[in-house]
Amino acid sequence: MINDRHDLSSQAYQGGGRRINDEKIKFLKKFFLNDCKPDLTFYLDVSPEIGLKRVYQRGELDRIEENESLNFFIRTRQKYLDIVNQKQSMLLIDATQPFKKVVFSVKKELKKWMIKMKI
Repeated sequence: MINDRHDLSSQAYQGGGRRINDEKIKFLKKFFLNDCKPDLTFYLDVSPEIGLKRVYQRGELDRIEENESLNFFIRTRQKYLDIVNQKQSMLLIDATQPFKKVVFSVKKELKKWMIKMKI
């Protein structure tokens, strides 16, 4: 199964950005997802400043982008980084690179993972 999101976003936005206690988030994760977790996660990383610049260029802001401060996004990114650095099943990709390089990096890492998993 391929997903574009899972509970990692909730952990980062709620735990990091909104500063909700990690134990509450873990409880909800266990209650709703039990042991369901992805085999591999790519985290495409950019600084909040670059990310917000891209959002403004896109022209459409969502509720969070409209209402939250830069500090919210700094905390959110830090939480993502903390989680990604703790899990071997999560790979960080530098998304400040040109788009084609980001795609190449994802494909390269996916291929390595598939070989390792004998898929």
